[in-house]
Formats: sequence, C-alpha cells, structure tokens
Amino acid sequence: MHLGLESLARFYSDRHDTERLVLATVVETAGSTYRKPGALMLLSESGAHGGLVSGGCLEGDLAGHAVAVFREARPRLVRYDLHDDPELVMGLGLGCGGDLLIQLWPVFVGDGSRVLEAAFQAAEKGEACRLLQRVTSETSGHDQSASAGLALVRDNGSVIGDADIARAWDCVEKPDIDSQARLGAPRTRRCGVNIDGAEADLLAIDITPPPLVLVCGAGPDAVPVAEQVRALGWRCRVVDHRGAFAQVSRFPAGTDVIRQRPEALNVMQLDGVTAAVVMSHHVGHDLAYLRALAAAPPTWVGLLGPSRRRKTLLEQLGDMELNVFGPAGLDIGAELPASVALSIVAAIHAHLNGRDGGVLGEH
Repeated sequence: MHLGLESLARFYSDRHDTERLVLATVVETAGSTYRKPGALMLLSESGAHGGLVSGGCLEGDLAGHAVAVFREARPRLVRYDLHDDPELVMGLGLGCGGDLLIQLWPVFVGDGSRVLEAAFQAAEKGEACRLLQRVTSETSGHDQSASAGLALVRDNGSVIGDADIARAWDCVEKPDIDSQARLGAPRTRRCGVNIDGAEADLLAIDITPPPLVLVCGAGPDAVPVAEQVRALGWRCRVVDHRGAFAQVSRFPAGTDVIRQRPEALNVMQLDGVTAAVVMSHHVGHDLAYLRALAAAPPTWVGLLGPSRRRKTLLEQLGDMELNVFGPAGLDIGAELPASVALSIVAAIHAHLNGRDGGVLGEH
C-alpha cells in the first residue's frame, strides 16, 4: 500500500546536503521474497542505508554495488538469483529461494533529488502520485545516463523530472492512481513504451498516502493503538473532548490530537480517514462517533466492546448505514491494552490488504 516514505524522507533530509545518495528500487521478484516490486531504499556514499529491500540480508551487498554507481554516476541493475545457488542463499542469509531484480539509481544526477523531494512532499500532504523510472538494460547493467529517466507524476497531472517518460506513460492504458490505493491492489506496473522512436522499459510505482487511522476516544488504551499505528508509518488522528486525555504529550510523535466533543466531529475531519476505532468507553459518546462516521464511512470501522454492545448501538443508529466490526480486532487472546491494540491494528492491516488475518504456515 505505501512504501515507508516517512522514514526514507528522514534519511534523505539528514544526509542529502552532505552526502550523495543512490535510490535502490525492487524492479521485479519471483518466488518468496521479503519485499515486492516497488520497494525503495536509499544508500549513502558512507555506506548507511534507509529503508529495506530485503529482511536485512541484501542491504550490505547492495552497498558494495552502489560504490560503482557513485563512481560512474550511472544506474545499474543487480540481480539476486537465489534458486540455484544454495551457498549464495546461505551466505546472504536469505534462505527463501526467491529472485530479485534491483535497480540502483544515482539521485545526485539530473533531477533525481527534485523527484525524490516531490515524492516526500506529496506523501506528507496525503497526496497520491506516481513514480516513473526507466529500467536500464540488464545485459550491460549500466548503459543508461542518469540525467533522464526518473519522473514523478502528481495526481493533478503535473510532472517533476523527465517529461519524455511521463508522456510515454500517458500513452499506456492504465487505471487511476486512487483506484489502486486499497485492498492489496498491485502498486507497480512494468511495461514497454516508445520514447523518441525507441523502445524503453518503464517501471511505474503508485505512491498512495499511508493509511489515516482515526481513534475516537483518548483513554489509556488509546495510547498503544496510536503507538502501533505510528510504528507502521501510518498517520494517526485522535479525538476526545476530555482535556486530561486529549493531550499531544501522551501520544507518539506525529499523532494529530483533537480536543472536541464527539457530536462535533465533521466531514472535513473525516476526509481521508481510512479506518476508525471507536473506543470512548461511553455508550452515548460511541453512538455520537458512529453517527458522525456514518456520514462519511471509512474503509474499516471497529468498535471496542462485546458484540451485544455493537448490536445495541447499530440499532440506535436507525436508518444510518455503517458497517462496523465489533468486537474490534483479530482473535489473538488479547486482554491488556498493548495486546488489544495489536489485535485491532492487525485487523486493520489485514482488511486494507484484502486478507483475513489467518495463520500463514501450517501447524
């Protein structure tokens, strides 16, 4: 759904004035891999990295390949074929038997920095955009200049970077960015395009805003919910009318805390909300929150408390239609606030990715 741009933006901000940077992009995968196409990572000239393209197994090796990219100022492809080489699998610690094709792009050349900064700004504002990257030839590995071949297309159609690949992408039949933002839809598309009469390989990555979770009620058990949400790099908004609870200092950095009564929650404050957790521990306040949410229903709404509480509140909603999960969360035996928060946020994560939250492996 989203690519961890908040942490990448911090890494970029801390280093771009003092170090050159290389962008690593997962172009394609086969078999079992930790990250999927579209995953991004930044590598600095000093060897540090932000983000992950694997479970931490390939990043050190990629830093070695990036040395040549810093030296030549040209993109190059790196393929990890871990199917037929058991020693390589064990040596890198991957052990999954998957294949990855990763492109290293010198963002210090051409419009690379402007493109990245525009992507970070769009993510911060909650705007959808599309990152376009020309994929270099795998046969030569580094035959393409980095002065062109990278662009960002905003949702309003404006382009930062290489206008040629943006025009070529316009000729490709494709869905709207927002139509792919939910329920585990593919976030990348790789296709052949025509640029100035020549065939080119293009990777398009849809960058959608990280989910925005609204927590209705700021009691003690709301704090670990916000912590779980922010740990995922998602956005979090907490609303409560009680001054003792609606305090920014109680919640993790980046949490938007609003002090107001439940019935004052308006459509503007619900704009962009992906999921909502109603947990005020007061029937009347929960009902007011549900009425407000029914006017602009998020993708997922969870209600704390037993199923009979959900039934009673939905009956009181009358003709207002709202699909509510209650008790909110997955059945993991949660009891204390931290485990309840884990259960709730895991349920949201599963729903947004079109999953049922079941067990991955066999017993």
